[in-house]
Amino acid sequence: MNPRGCAPAGRPGNRRAAELGSLLVGRGGEQAGPPPAWDGAGADDAGPGGASRWRPWMAIAWPSFLCSATAFLCLFAFVDPATLAVFDRRIEASREALYTMAFFALWTITAASSAMTYALLPGPEALR
Repeated sequence: MNPRGCAPAGRPGNRRAAELGSLLVGRGGEQAGPPPAWDGAGADDAGPGGASRWRPWMAIAWPSFLCSATAFLCLFAFVDPATLAVFDRRIEASREALYTMAFFALWTITAASSAMTYALLPGPEALR
């Protein structure tokens, strides 16, 4: 045993090694193989509230959120929102309101781009 009360790896008394070994060996004592490959069957069978119902939305929303956050940081690293003007008129809003409007405008643009990319992806039958 070492000073922390744990046996070195591979020696009796090591609880983590025993737990790992029980995960690698099946119930009957045989060595468990790799998990079966996912064939895509049943992806839409999750039912109401299932994960597959949200997958297309998250495939659009998450990358567009990351891209809009990056674009937002790059844009406002060089532009002060208090100096913005549209048709030679200053925008009368607080900085926070302008930051919010700009972020959601960028997110809408990048979400439209992600949605078009998602719509143009080939179906599952084309990938086989």
